[in-house]
Amino acid sequence: MNVFSLVQKCVILVLSLQDVALNFLTFPDPGDGMFMAQVYNISCPRVQWGNSNVSVEPFAWSLSAASLEVECFSGITFFNYSGNLSFTMTVEDSVVTLTKECDTECRTTDCRREVCHIAARVKSLQVNPPSLLLDRALNTAQDYVNAKLQTYLCDVAATALSKDLINTTTVPPRPPPSVVYGPVDVADMPTLKAVQSLAAALPLLLGMHIEVGVVSNTTFQVQFSFPQLLESAFDTGINVGPSTDSSDEGSFETFVSFVNALRGVLSKNQRYIPDTMHWAFLPGTIRALSFTGVIPEGAVLSVDMTLSNLSCGDNYICSVNADRGVLFSNLRMDHGGDVGQLFTNYLGDFLADTLTEKVSAYTRSLGKERFDLPMRERAVSVNAPPMVCVILYVLLSSMGTVYFVRRSTRTTIATVDGDPSVVRLLLEDTVLCVGVFVCIGGFLWSNCTTGASVIVGGELQVYTFSLLGTARDLWSAGLIPLSICVFVFSGVYPYFKLMSILLFTVVLQRPHSRVLHVIDLVGKFSLIDTFVMVILVSGLTIVDMVEVNILPSFYLFIVSTLGSLLLGNYATLCWRRREFGLNNEDSAHDALLSAPEESPEDDRVTSWSWNTIWSSPKYKGRIVLLVFSCLVLLPPWLFPTLLYRFGGLAPLITKETNRLNLFYLSLSSGTVCFWVMVVSVLVIPLLFAWFPKNSFFISWYACDVFALACVASLLQLNQFVQFVLGGGADDFYNAHASLLWPMFPFLLHPVVFWVLVLNSLPTGETRLTKFINHWVNREPYA
Repeated sequence: MNVFSLVQKCVILVLSLQDVALNFLTFPDPGDGMFMAQVYNISCPRVQWGNSNVSVEPFAWSLSAASLEVECFSGITFFNYSGNLSFTMTVEDSVVTLTKECDTECRTTDCRREVCHIAARVKSLQVNPPSLLLDRALNTAQDYVNAKLQTYLCDVAATALSKDLINTTTVPPRPPPSVVYGPVDVADMPTLKAVQSLAAALPLLLGMHIEVGVVSNTTFQVQFSFPQLLESAFDTGINVGPSTDSSDEGSFETFVSFVNALRGVLSKNQRYIPDTMHWAFLPGTIRALSFTGVIPEGAVLSVDMTLSNLSCGDNYICSVNADRGVLFSNLRMDHGGDVGQLFTNYLGDFLADTLTEKVSAYTRSLGKERFDLPMRERAVSVNAPPMVCVILYVLLSSMGTVYFVRRSTRTTIATVDGDPSVVRLLLEDTVLCVGVFVCIGGFLWSNCTTGASVIVGGELQVYTFSLLGTARDLWSAGLIPLSICVFVFSGVYPYFKLMSILLFTVVLQRPHSRVLHVIDLVGKFSLIDTFVMVILVSGLTIVDMVEVNILPSFYLFIVSTLGSLLLGNYATLCWRRREFGLNNEDSAHDALLSAPEESPEDDRVTSWSWNTIWSSPKYKGRIVLLVFSCLVLLPPWLFPTLLYRFGGLAPLITKETNRLNLFYLSLSSGTVCFWVMVVSVLVIPLLFAWFPKNSFFISWYACDVFALACVASLLQLNQFVQFVLGGGADDFYNAHASLLWPMFPFLLHPVVFWVLVLNSLPTGETRLTKFINHWVNREPYA
């Protein structure tokens, strides 16, 4: 069989280590007595060698090592003697080479020992306290081992390895361990359901496809399959050693460092490989490490995990017995040729048992009878306020409506003929009062309930958004200015605006007051909470894995905000208007002040030629404003405007960067948010070119609100993400955002908007006309 075909089926590994120094290695007890002596608690405080090379290839296996020295200790019992045993072993330059032949499945059909030279000797072997009988026995054993070790390793061990390679029998999987059945089956554990969903949605992760399946009531299996040939190479000097950080995050730091190194190996991108890899479980250092590896297509690595006496609460927190509550078994490699067979037969169970003991030792060290599996508690969501509060609010708002409507009948309202208009009065005031109290109720409902939730794996609700909760969490995350903006404009100002509408209309009968106009104009900043939600959602969402579920309360908040804007327009522009044939003496002065000073001839064009239109300063200014609005407002909707950068381990499962324009940004939060942004950030700003003729759109203009939300939230996005995920998760998932070029000219539009609005406030369009003439025609402006 040719070499290329074997590469597709065989595991290939070429490993080179330099200047390896390991400390305090521990080994499981042999179990049976050795030469009538019992050895236990084996540990090696010092293992050191210079250079070593391992090569596992289809036609040859080889091992070479130089200057190996091992120093170990153990306990020993020999008849009535009990003490400590210490021994030192050295290995000089040694080489072992096996040549072999393989079939089409990379299983060895013939294996021969080609070279075997192992210069190994036991340097010292002694016990403490001294024992004359045992010392003599150990000296005899030391001489015997030194005389026979070369022969044993080459003739016995190498020959046994050759036979094991030829043997095609693989041990069957062991049945699940016998454990205590808990009140919850593994299949019903919320965390496992989320893990299964995440595994199914994961793309190829480091060349692997991950599957999680339930084996029994207490056991589930994690399977890593390689659907395509995986090649990796790593050849560079790197310091590999234990972390100096003694905190509990050391093991996670090890995992992150290891995975980042694999990212660099598999993607052949050296920037992912850290200068120093921290290994909390590796008690020593490796000066330099290089390897080349090939895992064949179709190879499968699997392990079973058993949970003893599993119990789960409604908050997602599950616990098991502290003593051997988490058991690993059946660590196997299938379809891996002769390497997979050796791994399954001799190494898999040993590694699984060792891992079980390590985990059990850790859980017992906590000093509790049960061990809580690491998982964030379920975030509580509130879908509706107490019904008693709802009924009480309906009664109070009904009483308030009756009071305000009855009070307003004392004001003289008449037609131009002098006839009283009670029906018009009652209808207007009733609609206005009902609208105000409905909007206040909508705001109260949405503020007291959950507007959105972060769902992981379609099962785990790890975080919830509400107005008060978002403001509090933004404050706790260090985003104090943004927290204040959200709380003031979305939590306080809507009520102030709605009550001001009642005050200036039904109570004071002054709907054209400049104070009310300003209050109505600033009311649009209530949308800042909506825009902040849209921006933060894009920083948390990973498609099919981590999603933000928008709840009805969030849409209710948007509807209430839009309703308050409509009520503001109605109160300032339509309520008690003279054009409807009514005469309100109390508001006549305010109406006069706010009426635009525009002659009927201003909008009359006798000829629709471009020369005629361009000769009018008014239309010239409007065309300039329209062109300017198109140039600065359309690019953010057409070109990438926001850049999200994801770090940690997130790029393993999603894109490292995500560029969004406003179209996709708004669409990511649902249809309602999309249309709100289209109307308030695009359509109405474009219509602003006809200001002040369409001045009633001022309160709907939200480019300034969106710009404030962008600058405030994007600059501190990662702080909020880390707060949501919990402390110490920056290495696992982090998100940063920045503005791209279309957003910078976009920021000019709110500036021009406020300049024109403030300029036109005193006397309507007179100031605006002067400003346009000054800007377009260079006429004197005073």
